[in-house]
Amino acid sequence: MKKITFGDNKNIIGKNLKSIRKERHLTQGELAAKMQTFNVNIDQQMISKIENNARIVTDYELASLCYILGVDIKEMLQNIDELPPIPRPSSSDPGVGGQIFPGTPNNTAKKK
Repeated sequence: MKKITFGDNKNIIGKNLKSIRKERHLTQGELAAKMQTFNVNIDQQMISKIENNARIVTDYELASLCYILGVDIKEMLQNIDELPPIPRPSSSDPGVGGQIFPGTPNNTAKKK
């Protein structure tokens, strides 16, 4: 499956994460340490990459960041309307038109 990116950006929360983290007077290292208490294997360098939109963020990481920082996910995702539109898949992309895996038939259900 093709990853959707916005230019060189690998996430859409970096700017908001940095702003909220600074409002909470946390360093990147302190935030990473708090994340590790939630069994999220993340370090200061990874926080830096997220804030600079150079690292993809998983849903669990996003939920943990929001919980630790005391914000709603909507707040972390605010201003996403400033991003370029998400590219629409073409019919030649895998998974479009009923094919989940390339080379498989569209309808694999057996008829009775």
